[in-house]
Amino acid sequence: AAHCAADVFRSPWRKRDVPLETAAEAVAPMPEEADGSVLAAVCALPEKYRLPVHLFYYEGCSIAETAAILGRRESTVRTQLTRARAMLRERLEAEHT
Repeated sequence: AAHCAADVFRSPWRKRDVPLETAAEAVAPMPEEADGSVLAAVCALPEKYRLPVHLFYYEGCSIAETAAILGRRESTVRTQLTRARAMLRERLEAEHT
């Protein structure tokens, strides 16, 4: 047990630890989508695609949970997510070109 404890103190990960006070002063980086282009593109989707995207990506629901909330089959939710991603890809690529 003593050797294991000594190994923990010699660990390179331990050297990367910082006191809680120092960590509290750190500033979190801004999200990459500061202009809101992805969020705006999601909001512009038709409702039948926007709802599954919001529940799956923003609320963190699984496909099964999303299907239960929306009263749809899981296969329908998967298809709607696939189509929504394709729509978003097209819209965002058009904006950047």
